[in-house]
Amino acid sequence: LELYTSNFNKIYKTKIDRISRHKAPKYFYKFTFTNGRSIKVTPEHPMFTYRNEKLLCVSAEKCCKNDFIPIPKYLPNSSKPILLEYLNEKPHPIAKKIFIPQLLDEKLSRILGYIVTKGHSYLGRAAEIGFSNKDKLLLDDFEKLMEMVFNITPTLNIREDGLTTLRYISIELYKWMIKNFPEVMVISKIKRIPKKIHAGSVNIATEFLKSAFRGDGSVESTSICYSTASKGLSHDYQDLLLKLNIQSRIIFDEYNNSYKVYIRGQSLIEFFNKVIEKNDRRYRKINDLIKPNNEKTHHHDIFPTTFMKRIIKIKKKLAISDSGYYWRHFKENHGITRNKIIEETNLIRNKLTLAKKTIRNEINIRNMRERLGYSQNLLGDITGLSRKVIDYYERGGYDEIKRESIREKVIRTFNNQFRQIEDKMKSINIFIEAEILWDRIKNIEIVENKDKNYKPWVYDLTVEPNHTFISQGIILHNTVSIAKAGIVATLKAQTAIIAAANPRSGRYDRYKTATQNIHLPPSLLSRFDLIFIVVDRPNMADDAQMAEFILKNSMIEPDENIEGNDNIYAPIPKDLLKKYIK
Repeated sequence: LELYTSNFNKIYKTKIDRISRHKAPKYFYKFTFTNGRSIKVTPEHPMFTYRNEKLLCVSAEKCCKNDFIPIPKYLPNSSKPILLEYLNEKPHPIAKKIFIPQLLDEKLSRILGYIVTKGHSYLGRAAEIGFSNKDKLLLDDFEKLMEMVFNITPTLNIREDGLTTLRYISIELYKWMIKNFPEVMVISKIKRIPKKIHAGSVNIATEFLKSAFRGDGSVESTSICYSTASKGLSHDYQDLLLKLNIQSRIIFDEYNNSYKVYIRGQSLIEFFNKVIEKNDRRYRKINDLIKPNNEKTHHHDIFPTTFMKRIIKIKKKLAISDSGYYWRHFKENHGITRNKIIEETNLIRNKLTLAKKTIRNEINIRNMRERLGYSQNLLGDITGLSRKVIDYYERGGYDEIKRESIREKVIRTFNNQFRQIEDKMKSINIFIEAEILWDRIKNIEIVENKDKNYKPWVYDLTVEPNHTFISQGIILHNTVSIAKAGIVATLKAQTAIIAAANPRSGRYDRYKTATQNIHLPPSLLSRFDLIFIVVDRPNMADDAQMAEFILKNSMIEPDENIEGNDNIYAPIPKDLLKKYIK
């Protein structure tokens, strides 16, 4: 099994190291995120969240609404060709002869995009695949593609209202589509994007999204979206858009009983350039919508609020004044947009360059301080000197030896501080340049494990070495509990681990559980298949026997056999013990 993982810098595919099964708890935590997706996890399951100016791993039960969580910026694409399966049976003698493609290409991907939106399939006395629309451009495009890919022509059915259906009657084509793309050969409410499309190249994903937008796409007054009756298809749209580096969010439209996948503001131009075709009748409207001066298309590319606090602390050390622009962000926990983060980091870099150049060339500390904008108090805080000492120095006080000593301390302190700032900026730049973005927890709900939500087991994935994987458009810790009935996997274990732990309070409390006594995180403790509780109960006879055994054992010669000595008694024979420990 392969999935996407991240080291919070890069995103790439890797294999699952192992899967373990555990008894399900009495209740789960259901998290809904602002991208429209949700997950259900156990209470102790660790979640990544940005708090206190750093990325932390917090148990689900300690997470809060509006916590910032990491999401993938994009999903890497595959360059491997996607092989298609043949039908094993011979075609009927009088069946229509069609061409069967061996590989998934852009043309076939485009056909599938049309079918998943406005297509249908039917099996009765005849087998049929069809496409219905009123737009002649789309009908002509679909008919042309079908003839190029399958060498098949349709029969037409035209209604009074102008709706035209292209009908392709072929049992061979129907069976081949069922075998290779069963996800589109169902009713609209349960249609999905085929797995082969997800596994394909970026060009295959692009062509699918282009034709799907011609069928399911909607252009509203301030936004662009895909609209579908299938919840699963809305998730698939969002995942496939990530292969094109396009961010989106899912909203359920109660009025139309449909799911809408809205393109987020920061991705509108990317979507326009990659997905919108010039012969689309909505091209001009979309072009007007994405103009930079259109304030309604504000973006959602934000960083956690406390991320800016790290930057402001660095600005203070470099004597860069704070305008108070972000006070409302801190007060109301608003995210900080990427362009503001980049603007502030560029300001720090410029000031740092000027500061390093100044201390190299400037001899006079007062000139140095004033040129860099440091007050005497701030310089004193940095160097550990009092303001009086700095003021007296600048007015010409102290002898030459003392003055040189103070100057050297100031220069040395500045150089040390600049190195520290450079290290902190490297850490900040890792997040800025990383292939991750930030979303929020929209809602947290406790779901009891009963009735329709009942799951007897949960499953833990382990992904080495990052301990992360991507699911539901979120970067998750690799011990997510997956409530999927019927999934049981046995993987090879290369090493057995035996560990020992002392009770937290020094003596085992029989009124507490093993977890409470050992005081290890449940996510770590669950890795062990067997846990044996060894309790030391005071007993004079047993303790005397054990002490005697230890003492006599230490007194015999190294090559003497313990079991051959009648004076020494071992409670467990060596041969029996070997059956348990090798």
